Amino acid sequence: MSAPRSCRATGWPPCFQLREPGLRSCGAPDEVERVAPTTTDLQETHSWRALQEAAARLDALAVLRKRKQVQAEAPVLGRPGTYLEPFALRALALVDEDEALLERAIARFHELALDWHANETRRLKLQA
Repeated sequence: MSAPRSCRATGWPPCFQLREPGLRSCGAPDEVERVAPTTTDLQETHSWRALQEAAARLDALAVLRKRKQVQAEAPVLGRPGTYLEPFALRALALVDEDEALLERAIARFHELALDWHANETRRLKLQA
């Protein structure tokens, strides 16, 4: 299954569409709420899946260029030193088109041994 045209245009890797349960198209803004927890939901749980869903939510909001939502949620979800920090940095970097912040996200992914995410983030940078 290939990525929807709207996602291919952003340069986002096709596996983003398939990796997260329920996220089939980044071209459907109304889907984001259904796919991943809100910041409130995440604060009420400590499950690994909730972290993955929150990361997917940040990715989806960034791909959809939901700048206000990313700016509101990224600081809450991406506290320094947490798993979600590099995802929040990447989302902010994408909506703000901030190359330095994108480099920080890549560095944090590497520091957390999330090399696949670091490489995908670097690929996004090269495509921009």
